[in-house]
Amino acid sequence: MCVSIAAANKKALSVQISSAFLLEDALKIDDALAVMEPGADVDIDFHHARECHGAALARLAEAMRSGRTHVAVRGMSDHHWRLLGYLGVPSAARLGEST
Repeated sequence: MCVSIAAANKKALSVQISSAFLLEDALKIDDALAVMEPGADVDIDFHHARECHGAALARLAEAMRSGRTHVAVRGMSDHHWRLLGYLGVPSAARLGEST
């Protein structure tokens, strides 16, 4: 797996993606989101990711659209942002500069 998840409490979660973002990574993020309180702030950092698999992005998009938590993403390429946009993720989730 290429994901590191740190939760200070059930209201804030930090996720660091390294190397490749795979479906198993997205499912691990899902598991972490499931125990967070509704409205929790989730920060996902893609600055070190070199590739993102389509199935993983689709699963992430589903979690972001659910609205249960406030997911903010940074460091993702413009191409992957377009894919998330096609999957219904609003651009308001974007933080920082694209790579």
